[in-house]
Amino acid sequence: MKNQTTLFFVMAAFVLLSACNQAPVAVPLSWNSLNDPKYDEQLVTLKGYAILPTITSGGGSIYLIPEKDSVNSGIRVNPKFGEENNQMKPLPANYTNADLQFKTDKGETGSYGDYIQVTGKYHILDKANYINEVTKIEKATP
Repeated sequence: MKNQTTLFFVMAAFVLLSACNQAPVAVPLSWNSLNDPKYDEQLVTLKGYAILPTITSGGGSIYLIPEKDSVNSGIRVNPKFGEENNQMKPLPANYTNADLQFKTDKGETGSYGDYIQVTGKYHILDKANYINEVTKIEKATP
């Protein structure tokens, strides 16, 4: 009986420790639910076309839009800067569309106009919703 009790506690501890190491699951975010407060501060995924914002500072960001011609309705995505996977190259002071370059989770190069899916922490503000703490950038299909 003592061996069974010990085995039970060892297995229970293993299960609990395994559960603690699991990454949080991202919730799909739709373009129609951008202002739904239940997504605020949540890990989300969102698909769209990668373009550049009209104005940016501090190295830049990706502006994600739902349709190719919907430049007035998008969301700012702030990945880390660098040349590793899931990062974007910082933009120069006088940037052009050709300067938007980023790496996907699989190491593919992404650029202006690519359709992608991003995973990151979503924030709802009055007029400037955004995704930061980007954990994954993937190429997607429209």
